[in-house]
Amino acid sequence: MSTVLHLSASAAAPVQYISSAIRSAVQKWGWDVHLLLTPTAARWMEAELSELEELTGHPVRHRYDAPWRSEPLPSADVVLVTPLSAADACAWAAGITPDPALAAPAEASCRSRPVLAMPYWHSETDRQRSVRRALEQLRWDGVKMLRRRKGYKPHPPGEGNPAAYPWEWALAAAERELRFS
Repeated sequence: MSTVLHLSASAAAPVQYISSAIRSAVQKWGWDVHLLLTPTAARWMEAELSELEELTGHPVRHRYDAPWRSEPLPSADVVLVTPLSAADACAWAAGITPDPALAAPAEASCRSRPVLAMPYWHSETDRQRSVRRALEQLRWDGVKMLRRRKGYKPHPPGEGNPAAYPWEWALAAAERELRFS
C-alpha cells in the first residue's frame, strides 16, 4: 500500500509548476497523490486540471460537492501545503477553512497526521504581524513550517522566482517527517 499524500496548494505563483512536484511524488516516492487547490488556484490552473487529474489518478478537489456525488478523500499519511499564500495562512490559522485545500490539513493536524507547509510570499508580507501570528498559531496546531533555513525564504518584493520554488525539498521534508513520525 502506497503513502497517501494530500497536496494542498494556494493561489501563489509557484502553483503553475505543481505538475512537476506531482510527477516526482508519484515517480520518485511512489506516493498516491490527492491534489487539493483553493478555488482561486483552481481558476488559475483551469486549463491544466485534466492533466493534473491524469497525473494523480484522482479528481482535483477545489470546492465541496454533495457527499453522495463525490469520491471520499482517503485519510492522508502526510499533508503538504505548498505553496501557501499569506491570506490562506491567516485564514487557516483562524479556523476559516471554506474549501478542501484548507480543511484537509486542518483536519489532519487534529488527527495527529504530519502536516507541513511551505509559504511563498515576499519579505514585506513576512513582516506583517497578522502573518507572524498566523504562523505561530499553525505551529501551535502542530504544523511544521518549511521556511527560512528549513525551506523557502521570503523574497524581496517584485523579485520572486516561482520557477525556482523548492518543490523537491518540500517533498523530501515530507518523506523525512513520515519516517520519524
